[in-house]
Amino acid sequence: MKICIIILAYNTLSKLGKNFIHKVIESILSQSYKAFNVIVVDNGSTDDTHLIFERELKSTELVGSVIHLKKNYGWSGGNNRAAVLCRDSDYIFFLNDDIILIDRNVLKNLVDFMEKHKDIGAVQPV
Repeated sequence: MKICIIILAYNTLSKLGKNFIHKVIESILSQSYKAFNVIVVDNGSTDDTHLIFERELKSTELVGSVIHLKKNYGWSGGNNRAAVLCRDSDYIFFLNDDIILIDRNVLKNLVDFMEKHKDIGAVQPV
């Protein structure tokens, strides 16, 4: 099962800093479940957030891309602009720019649960 991870970002560089962006990407890299790609949506940032995410993705083995939107479309508008690009994925995992996955089995646990409970349409980690 393939997961499309969408990270919605807005002025992450100014709010949280370059090191935090690195930690977000590292936490995704550390996941035990590896069948995923990453799409970062820069939701109209006025700083260099999109450039830092691009550099971080290029410096890893992650399959990913950055979409730089010229204006802020809000949470759902930004995520929806990336979700249409996830057609080849079985699941979409929405991740805010201020989240670090501290458990290396987050993705595995979510996929395992969804695969066992086909009547469930959505899950989220706590």
